[in-house]
Amino acid sequence: MTDPNLSWLFWAYGVGWVLIFGYLFWLSRREQSLRSRLARLRELLEKKPERKP
Repeated sequence: MTDPNLSWLFWAYGVGWVLIFGYLFWLSRREQSLRSRLARLRELLEKKPERKP
């Protein structure tokens, strides 16, 4: 005979891990997007001619 609370514990941990991995995936995608935008900004700044005062 199994304790019904053990199945709840299993599902709670499972959902918790899914949420953690989902958040980490979202963070990695966000970081990748920010790095891409930063690289484009650097390219624009390098191409921009310098002003002389």
